Amino acid sequence: METGSTPADRRWVLDNTTLPFTIVNMTDEAVQDVAQPPANPNPIDPKRIAETLTLARWRAAEDRIYPLVMVDPHLYQRAVTVIASICEAVRERGLGRAELLALDPEEVATSVLTDRELFDQASELSSSAGLSLAALVEAALAQLVALAPLDAPADPAGASR
Repeated sequence: METGSTPADRRWVLDNTTLPFTIVNMTDEAVQDVAQPPANPNPIDPKRIAETLTLARWRAAEDRIYPLVMVDPHLYQRAVTVIASICEAVRERGLGRAELLALDPEEVATSVLTDRELFDQASELSSSAGLSLAALVEAALAQLVALAPLDAPADPAGASR
């Protein structure tokens, strides 16, 4: 047996042939500009997120009205009538889908419920059904958005066609 060849001595010997290494491609095609990250194919659009959240809130208000049909069909019928009246008053403004989504339900309630009869019906319904006037307006706006045609995307060529 040779000196220095005990198993304890071999564990301290460095074997250069098994060192890990990385091949780096430094061609012009492989080098990326660090200052400009790659473009995101699906950028986050804050306006679209806000519209989605608004529509979800309005649909939630609408969903609170549907259970009334099981509890009190007459109350549900009154709710549908008031919501249809609110829809008709807002529809007269001739707003598109994007403009409807930009409406504030509180402002709509203030402007639409100026008709004394409609305001009385909505107030009475609100107190008997436990729904706020804003919830009734939000339900009406949800209906209008659902029925509104999708706004056409902007066409940069416009009338040149």
